[in-house]
Amino acid sequence: MSEREKEIIETFAKAISKMDDFEKGRFLGRAEGMAEARDLARENECAVAS
Repeated sequence: MSEREKEIIETFAKAISKMDDFEKGRFLGRAEGMAEARDLARENECAVAS
């Protein structure tokens, strides 16, 4: 893991600790949505390359 990635994770950890449960849920939902979109894009890349 790069130093930049470590800094980003530390920043997220600090911000999340200050959020209420609703904000944490929104953050988690957004992150899950981004991960799902990334996975779909990778699947589409593999389908096109085949």
